[in-house]
Amino acid sequence: MLSYIIESQHVIDSDLKKGNRENLETLVEIQSFKGIRHSKGLPVRGQRTSTNSKTQKRLGSSRLRRR
Repeated sequence: MLSYIIESQHVIDSDLKKGNRENLETLVEIQSFKGIRHSKGLPVRGQRTSTNSKTQKRLGSSRLRRR
């Protein structure tokens, strides 16, 4: 009963993840600034990259190799 009410009124886990992934794929597909940054694995929201974002750069290089 409770789970039915929650599912009917709110977007839950798997649907939410699917929606986020589709939004990201759309950004990459239309080659927006955010999409390009996501595809390269760089910070998306305007952070500095010259001295910071070492973790993101490290993750980005592994993401590029994976694809």
